[in-house]
Amino acid sequence: MNSLLLKSNLKIYKEKGSSNESINQQFSNYIDNGTPITLINVPSKSSNGLFKISFEENPLQLNLSPSLYEDDYSTTVKWSIVDAP
Repeated sequence: MNSLLLKSNLKIYKEKGSSNESINQQFSNYIDNGTPITLINVPSKSSNGLFKISFEENPLQLNLSPSLYEDDYSTTVKWSIVDAP
């Protein structure tokens, strides 16, 4: 559908682990087209530990044509945490 855009500068802080580094990642992707997306990818050398992930304010943007959607609009956003190589 490509109407729900997640756009943000993600701030990833490592709170516990071998180092206390932080990572900034720019992210801009439509999240309502049925295709899973990778939101955060932490390098394997830094992947063990406890992380805090912050989005900028108002990271979701809804882009609809008023002529197509004149009524209420709702969606469900599902999050999955995957530990994979």
